Amino acid sequence: MVPAKTCLLFVFVVQTAYFKPVWSQSSYVEDQPCTVKGKMGICRQVWNCNSVYNDFLAGKTDAVICSFQGTSPIICCPDGIHGPMKVVTEKDNAVWGTVDQQQPTTSMTTPSYNNNDNNNNNPGWVTPGPSFTTRRPNRFPTTLTSRYVENPFLTTKPPCKAARKMCSEYAKAVYEWVRPPTLLDENSLVNRSTCAITSKKLIVGGKKASPREFPHMALVGYLNNNEVHWRCGGSLISDRFVLTAAHCTYALQWGDAEWVRLGVTNMLQTRNAQDRRIVDRIRHPKYKASSKYYDIALLRLETPVKFNGYVRPACLSLDSRLPVGQNSLATGWGLREMFDTDAPEDLLKVTVPVIAQDQCQRVYQNQKQNLANGIDQMTQFCAGTYGKDTCQGDSGGPLMVYHQEEECMYDIIGITSFGKACGSVTPGVYTRVYEFTDWIGSIVWPNLC
Repeated sequence: MVPAKTCLLFVFVVQTAYFKPVWSQSSYVEDQPCTVKGKMGICRQVWNCNSVYNDFLAGKTDAVICSFQGTSPIICCPDGIHGPMKVVTEKDNAVWGTVDQQQPTTSMTTPSYNNNDNNNNNPGWVTPGPSFTTRRPNRFPTTLTSRYVENPFLTTKPPCKAARKMCSEYAKAVYEWVRPPTLLDENSLVNRSTCAITSKKLIVGGKKASPREFPHMALVGYLNNNEVHWRCGGSLISDRFVLTAAHCTYALQWGDAEWVRLGVTNMLQTRNAQDRRIVDRIRHPKYKASSKYYDIALLRLETPVKFNGYVRPACLSLDSRLPVGQNSLATGWGLREMFDTDAPEDLLKVTVPVIAQDQCQRVYQNQKQNLANGIDQMTQFCAGTYGKDTCQGDSGGPLMVYHQEEECMYDIIGITSFGKACGSVTPGVYTRVYEFTDWIGSIVWPNLC
């Protein structure tokens, strides 16, 4: 489950006369290793460290500050770290130094959060919550050339294991048994790959996708006068469920989403299409149409789809780290608005870099109407090329990366939620899938979670 929070407001109070809570950010940067209570940790923002954040809400008073990002602390996060941790650098080593054993302290407070409906359904802040004491770390790296640590999960509670298990199962569908056109025994079959990923190079400016290259891509349609209007995207994640944005479950002028189409790259060529009626639209329980938070939903299909080279699920990302600065893939037919009258045809793909959360926050800090508390850094993130057109990907469609272990599979890291007008210079906002894996698993694979 996703914690009911959107952001934190920190107030720092100096408790000792000899300490100033301002430390060199170059010495304790985010994603660098640290030590907390004799164990290895990693420097992270509070809202990216579940254990410290939950302790904080519970009133516990023990945390280690690595540095500050503005007025927000970068804390030493112990989540998922047990025993020695290998730091990957260009030379496969790191040089460690020590600091004075004297450990100054400071305290911080945060308001508690009230999620009750008020003020036009916008969340409100109430009285200040607990405070806790923090300690400066007693060790820090003096030389470190890589920002990444060999530790794939940095949370105390692992995500639903069903997603990992089913990803491996779906990867088997990359291969199919076919009868070869040769002089072999007529009863012989061969196992052939249906993978259509021919290159993983950078895609600039958008390029047509090949048939079978993105077999999880789904079209979401609305019925009007016995005609289906395809106006949102989605991702097949099982034989009965499509993952999409919550705002795609209903269109003001057409009503509920009624149909899903899979297996096509050109909307006018439906030879390999599989159409399924939607029987259940499951929006996240915290989603509200008046805001942009928790913009995620599941569409239950009337009958299972048949896996083949053109239709196959994608995997859910199980990496808690946001791949800031790395390239991801956005795909879509250009279905950006419900009232679009243009008839898109070909599925396009484009490389989109993930943007740092502080930059994302700055871009949307003035959008108070439907982002009352700014970008929720636990459940939202930005991607796009700053200064260039960001009209990329379908509303409700996936933002993904190549799976590191399973051949010809993708990890969905985000769902296209919203952005400013096409042609603007601002990045798009995506719902962060990792934070919802438990919720998704409880519905899609209830017997495995």
